[in-house]
Amino acid sequence: MAAIMEAEWDGQRTSRRIPEGEPIGAGLDVAWKWDTTALVPLWVESDHFRLFGEATILEPPRDGSSLDPMLVEKAILDLHKRNPLHTVVMDTTRAEQLAQWIADTTGARVIDRSQGNELQTQDYERFMEALRNGWLYHTGDPGLRQHALNAIARALPNGKARFDREKKARKSDDQDRRVIDALVAAAMVHCELSVPSGVWYGL
Repeated sequence: MAAIMEAEWDGQRTSRRIPEGEPIGAGLDVAWKWDTTALVPLWVESDHFRLFGEATILEPPRDGSSLDPMLVEKAILDLHKRNPLHTVVMDTTRAEQLAQWIADTTGARVIDRSQGNELQTQDYERFMEALRNGWLYHTGDPGLRQHALNAIARALPNGKARFDREKKARKSDDQDRRVIDALVAAAMVHCELSVPSGVWYGL
């Protein structure tokens, strides 16, 4: 049921990096108590070269207390300092104040993208289309790789699929094997900045 095979993912690794100072988009998947918060940058040099940079993955204490919001803000500011953010895609549920802070502080366009099945099937389809066609690249970041390989393809009643995690309970010893948040963030920003034909919106 794995959504992405190791060879499929590793074959898209590149030695190239996002040029410093180049404006970028980013996906942000926010979780405060058990799952991780993941920030994934995306740079598009051309329609056939879409590069994910190093992911920032923040683990909460997992003792019942919440992740410090200042750690999330610092990660965003560090990324924005290197590469100005023009777009941040996130589910603002339970993160409305953070979304407003991003817009006010960085000037980026913040797109609220819910985690319902309809949008997540779009995320899955466009991500997998681009991966199959060799348009998606990454730097080999180990955190993003782990989250990508953790994901399964969950079939839905309408015949479509979405990225999902294995059905393992939170608070388990296998928590690191169930997290897919960096992949979710990557798929969200990729979907918002692309259309199914592979043609990118002008930014």
